[in-house]
Amino acid sequence: MAEQEVAEANGVAMGPSLAEVATASDVSVATVSRVLNGKAGVREDLRLRVLRAAERLGYRPLRRSRKHVASGGKPDTHFQFTFLSEPAVRAEMAWSPAFLAASGRLQTLGHTLHLQFVKDPVDADMQRLKANERALLEDCQGVMSAHQGFFAWLKEARRLGRPAVRLGYYPTVAAVPQVVGDSFTGSLKLMDYLIKKGHKRIAVWRTHVTPFDGSVPLPMNEREKYAAYRLALHEAGIEYRPELEVRMNFDWRQVQPLARRLLSVRPAPTALFIDNDWTTARAMNYPVKEEDTLPAGWHREFEVVHFIDTGVEPSRHGLTCVALPMDRMGEQGAEMLLAQTHGVVYPPDHVVKLAPRFLTAEELMQQVPALDR
Repeated sequence: MAEQEVAEANGVAMGPSLAEVATASDVSVATVSRVLNGKAGVREDLRLRVLRAAERLGYRPLRRSRKHVASGGKPDTHFQFTFLSEPAVRAEMAWSPAFLAASGRLQTLGHTLHLQFVKDPVDADMQRLKANERALLEDCQGVMSAHQGFFAWLKEARRLGRPAVRLGYYPTVAAVPQVVGDSFTGSLKLMDYLIKKGHKRIAVWRTHVTPFDGSVPLPMNEREKYAAYRLALHEAGIEYRPELEVRMNFDWRQVQPLARRLLSVRPAPTALFIDNDWTTARAMNYPVKEEDTLPAGWHREFEVVHFIDTGVEPSRHGLTCVALPMDRMGEQGAEMLLAQTHGVVYPPDHVVKLAPRFLTAEELMQQVPALDR
């Protein structure tokens, strides 16, 4: 039986090859391999070209080794991994799609992924794990962390020689392999969409986080998203207009004055790109009270698109959007855990970036039952 047939018989769709992605993006196979494995040393324009081609062709990392598929073999060892998540999001865990995908992937290979809600140490006095927390890591063969923190856990896992993978919205200094969203590519897709529809005055609503001590705002991943915004304008020959840039933190009280300012800009923008789904929720659901000066449905003055990077259901707002592929991130994280158990050593700065899914408002409307519209 041919290798492709063997893979399909075992439930593994191999899809396009690296060579096909290389042909579609007009680069070498080696360059494609470096990009899709998150390695450095590739020019940004080439990286973007490869990611676009891979997304267009539906390329997915091979889910199991060809040797394993061909032999139909079972793993020699049963590994028990731990998936760490904050207890604050227990009721509605934003990373649940990633956990379910990672758990399913590992289960098909005879391994287990346990969900563990823990309190992440957040300050200098809490960087050392408690005895029971260290024991939790000692009892498992590897750990996958979700979201921003868990640096103390990852540090302890490395000290114990355990495989470790971090899933996140954007890369950070963690010294472990990471699977994150490609915010640059996602934002560029949104801007390309608006420009192709004829929009030339596109406002951008940027979000940043202010630390508790009131110091300089943390950039999150806004630099990549904003870089894509500026690049798309430049490539389309559209002049950047600073009055079309809105910046805020997560304080909902900022929505009213900033929205009022945006509505006053003349000539008025025709489209609005919001770079964060929390901000979108605040803007779309801003309470209209008697003393408010914003008209009801103020955002209908623009065509609004937004970036979803917290696992929010895309149909919630029904807007054209890009959404992080949480399921693919979980599967990729599972593969990287297994690779480490088989002796693969990732460099400290190893990052795999996955392009978000692009969904138009029309596509989302088709997914919503008529009674819910």
